[in-house]
Amino acid sequence: MTNDAIQVKELSVKINETVILDNLSFTIPKAQVTSIIGPNGAGKTTLLSAILGMIEYSGSVEFCDGNNVKIGYVPQRLSLAKDSAVTAADLFTMTHQKKPVYLGTTRRCGVIAEEYLNLVQMAHYKNRKLSVLSGGELQRVLIGLALSRKPSILIMDEASAGIDFQGSSALDDLTRKLNRENSLTVIMVSHDLSVVNRSSDHIVCINKTLVCQGPPEKTLTPKSIANAFGNPALHSHAH
Repeated sequence: MTNDAIQVKELSVKINETVILDNLSFTIPKAQVTSIIGPNGAGKTTLLSAILGMIEYSGSVEFCDGNNVKIGYVPQRLSLAKDSAVTAADLFTMTHQKKPVYLGTTRRCGVIAEEYLNLVQMAHYKNRKLSVLSGGELQRVLIGLALSRKPSILIMDEASAGIDFQGSSALDDLTRKLNRENSLTVIMVSHDLSVVNRSSDHIVCINKTLVCQGPPEKTLTPKSIANAFGNPALHSHAH
């Protein structure tokens, strides 16, 4: 039995004759936190889209537990109108019941919302409008929503982008807690190498092609960072 959750082999993405990703091969270990890093334009979000099956690609993405594996996805941000009346509980209702929110919430949806908002320490905000939540609070709600699908793999696309240090640290702690307590495979894209160094078990560094992969102590080296980002001095806080 493999210890990998995902095996990516010779994956390439080309859009309008422009090569976005070129011949990537790497593995995502099961029940660990894997960070995907690289400079702007490296193809990190495109790679997540390929893994999620949202775009066409050549090569293969193999889910080692079968193609019916459940995946939870947390986007970078959720676009909301400033006057939006949608609450945290409403998000769960829209996800878990067929009838419209304005017709009321079933007891089952209420129980699900309570359970998973409690898991991310947001149960006391369930009736709060999403539009008034802080960035960190909103991301917690989105993580809870993703977990409510009971995934074995959680994919997070720069979930802490635009969040202050305190909120980012709290999200980092929550991610590690969920990983440890639920044997959850976590894949996250991050620009913050200090967070990556602190919270990751495995790192995949790309810049259109694979730069390196492995544990932080072997991948977050001055040579690897220079190969990926160009100037290691800009990222020395990772060490």
